[in-house]
Amino acid sequence: MPRYLELAHNTGENTDLLVELVGTMVYMPTDKWQQMIEHCGVIEFIHNQLVNEYAEDDIILECVMLCGTICRNDEIA
Repeated sequence: MPRYLELAHNTGENTDLLVELVGTMVYMPTDKWQQMIEHCGVIEFIHNQLVNEYAEDDIILECVMLCGTICRNDEIA
């Protein structure tokens, strides 16, 4: 998962790749979200994607779904 997050941080203008990377992370079966949040800047990444005034609807949707995935664990939520 750290590699997916690194790629997502560095997609630049390639929004199609960003949508696919975030969409893949949504369905990754892992209990390591706490580590990803602390070490990979997941919250900052999501925040940056949602703050952009020009964000595509697909990116916003995938970020919201990622938040839902992260919040499935009571400790992390």
